[in-house]
Amino acid sequence: IAQWALAALLIWQLRRRVGPLGGGRLLVTFGKTLVSSAVMGAAVWTLYRATHRFVPPHAMALQLAHLLLVIAVGVGVYGLLVWLFRIEEVGYILTLLREGYRRVSPQRPLA
Repeated sequence: IAQWALAALLIWQLRRRVGPLGGGRLLVTFGKTLVSSAVMGAAVWTLYRATHRFVPPHAMALQLAHLLLVIAVGVGVYGLLVWLFRIEEVGYILTLLREGYRRVSPQRPLA
């Protein structure tokens, strides 16, 4: 509760100093991210529960392959949902990855 209260106080102070923060847009993005995460979690949990009994407990290579499969499915499901929801911040991150961080942001001295 204390962390939530502190976060609310800091946001309130920041808003007083810099103006509106676009809280409505942030809430929409938060909701989309929450739904995407919940669906991904359900997909990963379902896949793991359905397939883990077929992996022998002492076969490390198969356990690793199983883990990588579950992770890949999770990343795929989340990525698909983020794309379908058109989450704006993901587009920004992809632009950073495509063009490189230095091309997108201005150069700043280190100290």
